[in-house]
Amino acid sequence: MAALIDIAGLSISPDGEQIAFQIQQGDAETNRYRASWCVMGARPGSRARIIGDGGDIDYFMSRDTGRRNGVWATLQPRWSPDGDWLAFRASRNEEPNIDVCRLDGGECVTGLAEGRLLDFVWSPSGSEIIYERDYFADDLAALGATEGRSGYRFDDRFYAAYALTPLSTGAPARTEILTIEFPNGRIRPATEAEVQYYRSARVPARPTAIGPSHNMTVSSAGRVTPPVIASSNGARDFAMLGRNGVVWRSPDSPDLRGSLAPHRLFVSIDGGVQSSRPCPAALCAGEILEFAPTAEGDGVLFVRRAGWGRSRHELAVWDLRNDAVRSILVTDDAIRGCQPRMREAICLHEGPSSPTSIVSVSYASGEVRTLYEPNAGFRRMLAPARKLEWRTSAGDEAFGYLVAPRITKAGRRLPLIVVQYRATGFLRGGVGDEYPVHLFADRGFAVLAIETPHDTQARSEATNNDDLERYLLANLSYRRRNLSAIESGVEQVIDLGIADSERIGMTGLSNGALNTAFALIQCNCIAAASVSGLSDDPFFYLFLHDSRRQVWREAGLGPWGGEDSQWPDLSLALNAERVTAPILVQVADRELLFALQAHTAFADAGHPIDLYVFPDEYHIKWQPAHRLAVYERNLDWFSFWLQQREDSDPAKQEQYSRWRAMKAQREHR
Repeated sequence: MAALIDIAGLSISPDGEQIAFQIQQGDAETNRYRASWCVMGARPGSRARIIGDGGDIDYFMSRDTGRRNGVWATLQPRWSPDGDWLAFRASRNEEPNIDVCRLDGGECVTGLAEGRLLDFVWSPSGSEIIYERDYFADDLAALGATEGRSGYRFDDRFYAAYALTPLSTGAPARTEILTIEFPNGRIRPATEAEVQYYRSARVPARPTAIGPSHNMTVSSAGRVTPPVIASSNGARDFAMLGRNGVVWRSPDSPDLRGSLAPHRLFVSIDGGVQSSRPCPAALCAGEILEFAPTAEGDGVLFVRRAGWGRSRHELAVWDLRNDAVRSILVTDDAIRGCQPRMREAICLHEGPSSPTSIVSVSYASGEVRTLYEPNAGFRRMLAPARKLEWRTSAGDEAFGYLVAPRITKAGRRLPLIVVQYRATGFLRGGVGDEYPVHLFADRGFAVLAIETPHDTQARSEATNNDDLERYLLANLSYRRRNLSAIESGVEQVIDLGIADSERIGMTGLSNGALNTAFALIQCNCIAAASVSGLSDDPFFYLFLHDSRRQVWREAGLGPWGGEDSQWPDLSLALNAERVTAPILVQVADRELLFALQAHTAFADAGHPIDLYVFPDEYHIKWQPAHRLAVYERNLDWFSFWLQQREDSDPAKQEQYSRWRAMKAQREHR
């Protein structure tokens, strides 16, 4: 499970006959990744071949906050105009650069750029590569050499829980556009014409990730300026249509401009205002995930979320000649990153029990054919997943997948583990990939992988993070909605005669960890928990920016409480005396401070809590050795508390001795 092969960076050649992609595989023994760029024909029966080294994990840094989140963000590769060369971003020693490889199996040229690469394009002739150099790291270092000598002023550049120096400069990002003459490698300043071409030739960043994956594909790593016709109409993203045309998506209602506001596709054939028109069909509105012009340029291929609780993916095409819109495929599986060909789309595909593969989808029939499946042998080992649908007490549509052991004694109820908080695509380990769904099932647990509902109204109306947080914190409505979805899903599995109501385990990272903490406080229904961080506690307030502290105070979450304080409903630390369920915490070192108040309160109360800290980790743990250790400890933890089972491995006896002492102390109380 820890060595599954991931796929990212799917891209199709200019003639539509070849596809390129990156494969990534963790190696826990060396604690590194093996990454390679591959090319294969775009037809069934073609074989993939490796053409270049993918380098180290490439996690993009936020230039606003200086933070990384541990997600591998693969920049989509760039084909030369003649299709003979493939250029891609490869990071080594945390310095991203450009490598270029011949498609015929010839040489690769590595490290072409100077400085920290942000993004790049080929020139129309293919004799130059125009790239953008990022000076963020240099500017941050310069800040330390100047302001740092006399002391930093503590302001919004700080994220004190992560670092005790500023993580951003507080100034606009500084970049430079340069040109590499190919293949001789000479670097010079880009001409004005080259700068304009670079800015117009890229497509905007549109992250493509399936479900709670810890990798994604991005089409751009820098800021892209949309054409005037798109930007003047509030475009979220766009794609060029021929030389002058453009297709974009914008909010369907001028009153709803939040992140989850319903969107609609629009098009302008020549880039002019007079030719601008919306797609008239209902299929073109809602949650549009991605879109691209068809190979012929007379249509738009797009993917949207549909169905109960947005649980399905739908692939559709808008024919621009007659404004007809046709659904090609609707599936409970996930399809993303689709690249148009003449008669089919090439997409990434995942199912609940099917890791990522590359497929073709016929426009005419919707037939799905597998082109590349790197984990086929592993897939055959996995238990099937059963989709469940229900409504919450608030009326929200919710869904999840039940995965249970292949063989279970009739009438025997199983311990149930809840894995959060997305259930789209392959059920690997929940958000953050720490709670291995199929391994739990193989160990004798029933598992409910649950998609907690989005607060669509709030995310449609709020246009900034402060407004969104203000809405979600009001009366803790978001936490209560999530808890209702979880409780209703668990009740359904109990009613099916599968789960033992006295042996419910709960897990989560980020929002999932906060949901778990809230459930431990509110419902007294959790027998054991494992989280990747702990609850929002009053101590957390000290690390917020000025504007966020104001929002939290308005919600009754100030540092010292008060009559209208909501902390007793939210904080594990304030409930340590009465929450007795054993809690395992496996946290990144950069997020340890958030866990300390609750951990200290539980330890002082003598209630079972075990905290592990992983060095040099981010919000999403990126190191293969750490992911394997987290998997194993989670399996051991729930087996111990919910099945009364221990691993006989001598190396684990100290762990079990400590847990047995916790259990004895808990029973004595």
